[in-house]
Amino acid sequence: MVKIKGSTILEVIIALLIGTMIIGFSMNIVVKTSKNYNAVKRASAMFQLKNRFKQIENDSSLLQDTIQGNGIYIVEKISPHKQSEYVFLLEMKAYTLEKRFLVEKKAFIEIINRDGV
Repeated sequence: MVKIKGSTILEVIIALLIGTMIIGFSMNIVVKTSKNYNAVKRASAMFQLKNRFKQIENDSSLLQDTIQGNGIYIVEKISPHKQSEYVFLLEMKAYTLEKRFLVEKKAFIEIINRDGV
């Protein structure tokens, strides 16, 4: 009688189980890395928004509709406050270049005409 070499069903199941576990661990690493990357992008965007607020508070002529840089673009919007002609609501939203929302910052700023006009 000729003996045929091959795998038993138990060996095949164990191999599939090990392969599935390796794929599962790999996907877990990919997901965690992706979340970490997004957190770093959000932190960078928040830092840029804070710096931009300071710039606009010091010189309101720097206000623009959109700004792009460092893989992030910022949309700026200013609207007057109802109770004061010198106070404005400044809204800024940061997006990735793929137009995915990252962070938003709103604050009231005071703009005084320094020309005396």
